[in-house]
Amino acid sequence: MNNPQLNPLLNRIRQIYIEDNTDSYIQACKRPFELPDALVQVLENAVFWLEPDTTLREEEWPSVSYLIQAPSFIEGNFKAEYRIQLKISKLFPAYRLSFDYELNNPDPEAMKPFYWGSSETPLTKSQQYFLEAWEKTAKSLGWIHLSESLSETPLSQLLQPNTAFPEESLWRHLAFDLMEFCPD
Repeated sequence: MNNPQLNPLLNRIRQIYIEDNTDSYIQACKRPFELPDALVQVLENAVFWLEPDTTLREEEWPSVSYLIQAPSFIEGNFKAEYRIQLKISKLFPAYRLSFDYELNNPDPEAMKPFYWGSSETPLTKSQQYFLEAWEKTAKSLGWIHLSESLSETPLSQLLQPNTAFPEESLWRHLAFDLMEFCPD
C-alpha cells in the first residue's frame, strides 16, 4: 500500500520501533495532552460536549481517548442517544472517530431493553456537520484522520522492514504501549 500522506506517520513509527528511539517514545507518552483550543471550539459550535469522567488520559500512555456526547433524540417513549469516541495518538498527530448510538427498546416483549452499535460514519446530520468542521480544523493543525480500515491494517502491509510487531495494526503502534515501557 503506497499512500504518500502516510509517509510522515510511517517514518515516525520507523523512528520509534525500528531505529529504537525509546527516549522519544517515552517523552511523547509522558507529555500531558490537552485538546487544542480550535478543536474545543468545534465541539462547542456543534453544541456537543465531553462527557465528564470518561476521558482516558493516563499520565504515561501513547494515546488519549475522549467520549463526546451529542444531543439525544426523544419522541414519546423512544429515545436515541448519540456519542462519539475520539482516540488520539500522542506519538503522532493522528486520530480515530467512531459514532456510537444507543436506542431504547420500549417493546414490552423485548429481550433487550437497549440496542447499541457503532459506525465509522456519522449517524445524524449534526454529527455530519461536526465531522466536516472537525476534519477541516484538524487538517489545518496537521492531524491525520485514520479510517477504521486503515487503522486496523497490519503494519507489515504498510512498512518494510517490519517492526518487532509486524502483525499488530497501524493504530496499535500509535496508541498502545506495545514495548511495555509505560507503567501499569
